[in-house]
Amino acid sequence: MENHVPKNETFPEKFKKCQETGRFCGPIPSGVVMKPVEERIVLIGDAAGFLNVPKIKGIHTAMESGMIAATSCFEELSSKTSAPFELSSFTDKLNQSWLSRELYHVRNI
Repeated sequence: MENHVPKNETFPEKFKKCQETGRFCGPIPSGVVMKPVEERIVLIGDAAGFLNVPKIKGIHTAMESGMIAATSCFEELSSKTSAPFELSSFTDKLNQSWLSRELYHVRNI
């Protein structure tokens, strides 16, 4: 197998022992998971299928879902209740965001 490690002229000694160990690929995850929040799990990004396949846009949708999850976590951790930690607001915020509207239009592709 040919070595495909990028050449770096600035720090050649740092990368001279680098070697490609393998390539991995799989299907592109698409189709939003119906319930991205479970007990102690929140699926975001392509793990939850937040990918606009026709536009091949996944980075910004992953970032947006991560920001919504972070906001929901922060709000939950900031609340002074003694209730168990639950991210029910994540689904509500997700449904109100531009991300939900964008993915709704490409849901059956």
